[in-house]
Amino acid sequence: MSKLPYLRMYVGDALSDEKLAGLGLAAWGAWMKVLFIMWKAQQSPIQKTRRAWCFTLSCTPDEFEAVVLELSDNDVGHIQTNGDFVTFHSKRLAAEISKIDNDRDRKRTKRAEARTEEGQEEDTDAAVETAKPKPPKKDPIPQLGEVVDHFVASGSSRREAENFFNYYESVGWTVGRAGKQMKKWKSAAARWINNESDFKPAGKQGMTFAEMKLHAIQNRRTVVADYRQQDGKWFAA
Repeated sequence: MSKLPYLRMYVGDALSDEKLAGLGLAAWGAWMKVLFIMWKAQQSPIQKTRRAWCFTLSCTPDEFEAVVLELSDNDVGHIQTNGDFVTFHSKRLAAEISKIDNDRDRKRTKRAEARTEEGQEEDTDAAVETAKPKPPKKDPIPQLGEVVDHFVASGSSRREAENFFNYYESVGWTVGRAGKQMKKWKSAAARWINNESDFKPAGKQGMTFAEMKLHAIQNRRTVVADYRQQDGKWFAA
């Protein structure tokens, strides 16, 4: 199927046109076929050699010359001859073609403007994303020796460093009830050291802050394990 829009044939105008009414059957048919050719080519006027026109209209040279003469006598087709070349032209068809070209240009312009606006929006979104503060990068999980060195340098002890390392190693280096991954272990170590200095054991003689936390975790795990062993019924050990 052709991508061109349909050719609007003004039947009433054609039948009432005095110029067309004076044409014979051959000239009428030839002119209709010329209109179709110009529409398909989206071009008016259109020029070809006499031989090419004869091939296009499926007629002999004599028949073609007779058609050209009849159309010219009735002032149809605005025919021009230049040596072996013959040109046909339809003002109404040329206006229709020009209208289609203008519509295409407007649509093409709108699409280009839409693409430009989309590109500007993408650039704005990219700029906003770039302007957003990036979340701090997570520290890699430290080694025990690194933790010990940090604790000793911060005025704590190797024992507390080992307790800190063992505790967070046991919970997968997560923090909070939601179990979020630790981002800055040195910040957690600073809080640990501060809590250690402020902590006063109550009922657990000689236990450090870290040991108290480990003791609480072990107790909670024991209770949960006992609960599961008793088919979900809590009991006092």
